[in-house]
Amino acid sequence: MGLPHAGGGPAAFQGWRTRLPDDVDLLVAHLPGRETRLREAPPSDAGRVVRELVAAIGTGAPIVLFGHSWGAHLAFRLTRHLPDVRHLIVSGAGAPHCPRVMPPIAHLPRREFLDALAALGGIPEPVLAHEELMDALLPALRADFRLAEAPASEHPGAPLPCPITALGGSRDPLTTDESLSAWSSYTASTFRRLTIAGDHFFHVTRQDEVVAHVVRVISEARPV
Repeated sequence: MGLPHAGGGPAAFQGWRTRLPDDVDLLVAHLPGRETRLREAPPSDAGRVVRELVAAIGTGAPIVLFGHSWGAHLAFRLTRHLPDVRHLIVSGAGAPHCPRVMPPIAHLPRREFLDALAALGGIPEPVLAHEELMDALLPALRADFRLAEAPASEHPGAPLPCPITALGGSRDPLTTDESLSAWSSYTASTFRRLTIAGDHFFHVTRQDEVVAHVVRVISEARPV
């Protein structure tokens, strides 16, 4: 299952389907306030998001979770509630206990918030310059950043039983070698850290490479 970055939706995983094995189902979290759910109020409670995703996924089938940026932290929380997670892949996000690299931006006035988004990349300049389009996108973006920037509301708990792979961009301003490696303390199984050329949105610009790692993880997670 894929969990996108702040403000993202299923479009963030466009192109994955043709790169995955035929017998693998691709599920993508589609939260309110984005894409075809644009008119719905964006989430304001991460715990509720996790509960709704658990209810939507159900249990029984083995699952590999991939989350990017804020989606990585959602995926980590989701793993606690799904008994059949075979592997957790966290992308573009430091471990939960690590200090934030970037100052909070959710509270900033519109212009400063847009400037901060532009510095991160991932949103094309024509989209950022389109006022009406950004008016529609900003509520979900602000809501997600507000949740991502909130202090942790729960203890991280015992290490997960499943392996963790941490992916980081070589020029990602939001992560460090230390914050990515720190995910190793969250698993009682194996840990792998991989660096991919790119900025914070390397999972888009280097999609082939990222999905190739995901396919390898899926292969390793299959029953012998």
